[in-house]
Amino acid sequence: MNQISGHVFTFGVLLLLGAPPALTQESYRRLEGGGSIEIRNDYFFAADDPNAKLNDLFADAELDLTIWFTPAFSLQTELEFTPVSDPGPADDRLFEDHGLAIKQLFLRYETGAFAFHGGKFNPPFGLAWDLAPGIYGADFAGDYELDERIGLGGAIAFDGDIDDRSPGVRRLSAAAFFADTTSLSRSIFTDRGRLTGAAGGVGNTDDLSSFSITFDGGGLAFLPELRYHLGYEFQKRGESDPENERGVVAGLHGEFEADAGLTLEAMVELACLAGAEGQAQDRTYVTAGGMLSRAPWSFALVYAWRATDADDPALSDADDHLFQLSTGYEFIPILIRLNDVANDAAIETPPL
Repeated sequence: MNQISGHVFTFGVLLLLGAPPALTQESYRRLEGGGSIEIRNDYFFAADDPNAKLNDLFADAELDLTIWFTPAFSLQTELEFTPVSDPGPADDRLFEDHGLAIKQLFLRYETGAFAFHGGKFNPPFGLAWDLAPGIYGADFAGDYELDERIGLGGAIAFDGDIDDRSPGVRRLSAAAFFADTTSLSRSIFTDRGRLTGAAGGVGNTDDLSSFSITFDGGGLAFLPELRYHLGYEFQKRGESDPENERGVVAGLHGEFEADAGLTLEAMVELACLAGAEGQAQDRTYVTAGGMLSRAPWSFALVYAWRATDADDPALSDADDHLFQLSTGYEFIPILIRLNDVANDAAIETPPL
């Protein structure tokens, strides 16, 4: 399918609510939050299937909230407001089928080089679904993103604290989980329905029989800005699935600054899945891209490849390619800060 996005307006609002870090233990409790709102129009103007030609105007919003009870213990949640179903054949949509869902809701304890969490969260595996630039750059990599799982997880950092994101800090993360089949799998406004065990799907087992392990690091001597990501995942088959899913992922990414205010964000990632989606098929993913920025302009280029090798005659082999080129312009960045919870507020519009 050939497609073009009439990306008429995109904007983000970042909300930060918090108390100054110098607060004492007794007065530490605070609320932090951040979010984004995107208005997007996708116009599919050419396709082999005429039913795929349509126009879809929709919103995509996220809100992250953290309640800190102590400097180490917190409750974290992520809310998402977006369409919860695909448009029908040749069906133009105008802000339809939106639902509000709880994507994450978990307790976290972190101290020094260690962190532990439990609840509903997104286990670690791969980064391209988050880092690939552009409007469509992460579409293929989104297939193997692990999200909305219930379980336990933790991480340990080497050469630094767990919240230190500098390239030289290495981090080992692990999680055991299963797919969310509770009422939290539903959404309001438009109900996407509750996931049940009978629906199948890898990881849909109601026990901690699926897991992922990742290792992140960087600070290499020959290129200090470069970071790497390695991971393995196992997801046990659901009721209606013939296969367990096993996957490995490896990626590189980094941000590089040049003269004249230019910044290059580059990434490449390879992921291989055996028993993909619990079926007798293997999949290989490659995502490579970069974004060149000089405020207020940015330009993004991404190439992605997805190959499916089916062992079941009822399934088909596939060789999919995605190429996307996009440009962006930042109009008015807005930053809202509320400090001391009630006593100090400021709205800033940084110069472009």
